[in-house]
Amino acid sequence: MSDKLSDSVLRELIKLNAQNRVIKREGLQVEFKRVFDWNNNESRAKYVKSIASFANRGGGYMIFGVKNSPKEIEGIDESFSAIDDANISAYLNNYLAPSVDYERSEIEVDNGVKVGFLYVFEAVRKPVVCIKDYGIILSESTIYYRYNSRSERIKSSDLINLLDEVKQRESEKWSELFSKIAKFGVDSSAIYSTDLGQISTLNGNKFILDERLLRRLQVIDQYSSNEVDGAPAVKIVGEIDEAGTVITRSRYLYDVDFMCDYLNGVNVSEPEEYLKALCYQQAAILPVYYYLDKANLSVDEGIDLLNGVNKNSWVKNKIINRLRDDSRLRQGRQFKTISAQTAAGNVRRRYHERLTNSLNIDDLNSEGKAKRLLEAVINLDVDTYDKNFVHTILVGLIDQFYSVRQLNALMREAVSYLDLIENRPQ
Repeated sequence: MSDKLSDSVLRELIKLNAQNRVIKREGLQVEFKRVFDWNNNESRAKYVKSIASFANRGGGYMIFGVKNSPKEIEGIDESFSAIDDANISAYLNNYLAPSVDYERSEIEVDNGVKVGFLYVFEAVRKPVVCIKDYGIILSESTIYYRYNSRSERIKSSDLINLLDEVKQRESEKWSELFSKIAKFGVDSSAIYSTDLGQISTLNGNKFILDERLLRRLQVIDQYSSNEVDGAPAVKIVGEIDEAGTVITRSRYLYDVDFMCDYLNGVNVSEPEEYLKALCYQQAAILPVYYYLDKANLSVDEGIDLLNGVNKNSWVKNKIINRLRDDSRLRQGRQFKTISAQTAAGNVRRRYHERLTNSLNIDDLNSEGKAKRLLEAVINLDVDTYDKNFVHTILVGLIDQFYSVRQLNALMREAVSYLDLIENRPQ
């Protein structure tokens, strides 16, 4: 967790006066909300507008559980902590581009009353643009900007300044790059593409990094250069101590990697690093027991390992809670039962029969059918199916449908469910 969400900073933001009212006023970097109402479409759209505005102007806090007038603390319910960051990120990405970075936390102030905080980081790539309409709240192709205590469409003068700022930063990056090339010498320098995993030299030679290594490669950048605990890093160009070049933010381990490496039975060389990297994902429902097994760790030892990761996030806490009690994942089938006498239940039942009998499934030509197959997977019981057959089906499904946002969470749930019943120690 960043310093922006340290306990001392958060408590200062909601410091009370003698009348038990919050002293801090709304402004360029602070916005108060009485409740966190993510289930309300209009509220969600308003959150998007505020988040975009903060990202385009220095970052800022959305503080939930504080009444506006008088400014008194009422607290939040469990919905703030219950929602997965992956769901929030998916919704934001549906309306904003480029993506916005944020972190959440909550603190208890008195007698169990909690206040929620969502800190929006200033965007590295500006401007953040709204890419989709929502009623009269959000407009496609609009740039939102923070003006005192309001989030509004950016004014022309501020847009010019923002674009000038972007150009200036780009110029500074080029200048810094050239100065480092000059320091090491042109003949001794190479360009590393973080997207392609490719290093190109001046004479035209190219070195391609193995994809399995690339997944574990850590790139030192502005997000991670100050971290000192985690997976080994490769020093491209930077001012990191040569004796201990380590960082904590995984750059190339994505949720798909955790799922597919488990499903494909990859014998990962550093399973402990996979477990640590889970703490930096945007979703807590991912395979974890497979990597515990590969690391020869018990559940309790896994909890100790994760507790030692220098990262305080909802995802990390939820993974630890899952390790302690994963019954909620087991209970997911009650809402997707194969015994339901409905059209959906019939399709689930048909796919379930094919999975348990290792019969070919060749009709996955729509998102709806993919959804029913995933629901059928959640109804499987251990030792009632051929693991290789089911795993192969799921790898193909991920390949075909993971780009469909509506199926992301269900895919993670289905794969994590199999990981639970196959790999969790009894």
